[in-house]
Amino acid sequence: VDDVVNAINSVDSVGVRASINEHGLVLTDTTGETAANLAVKNVGLTQTASELGLAQSVAASTLAGSDINTLSEDSQLAGLNDGLGIRTRAGLNDFRITARDGTQFSVNLDDASTLGDVLDAINTAGGGKVTASINDDQRSLKLTDNTGGSGTLLVEARNNSMAAADLGIDGGDTNDDGVLHGNQLIASINSKLLKNLNGGT
Repeated sequence: VDDVVNAINSVDSVGVRASINEHGLVLTDTTGETAANLAVKNVGLTQTASELGLAQSVAASTLAGSDINTLSEDSQLAGLNDGLGIRTRAGLNDFRITARDGTQFSVNLDDASTLGDVLDAINTAGGGKVTASINDDQRSLKLTDNTGGSGTLLVEARNNSMAAADLGIDGGDTNDDGVLHGNQLIASINSKLLKNLNGGT
């Protein structure tokens, strides 16, 4: 992302400065003119501007790009947690989920390499009683209990695996509403997650 910012700012013939905010790029018009919109378009068959979140036209001096630092089902597990990934136990179940009706099921992530693989593993093991998805913030996971039970939705590590903790879903549903909101799995652009500082302490 720094390379993109430097490439934009090195073009002296255009009165625009690029910078980075928490989750994307920001362009600022430095000309002081208002005769036309500040606009960014794709060139030819490329989608570079769109993929950078900059393909917009605004009647303002600042164009805030859309979020480009988000999770998707294609996100590689190796890239989560500042590149530390997910620590699993080969050949063993990694964590157990207890639904609100008391149903328990275990999840094994041996074959998971993407976030989509993790979601599939949880949803398959749960048989529809608990649904795993990417949270609305697109930076964490969410587990939703579909049983209608009155207990606590709970995720517990098994076999000394750190997968649940690394996925940010270990523990219980703190709001007692059947939805467990996980912890953030990706840091802001050019930043680090606090949980990984000082050796994880």
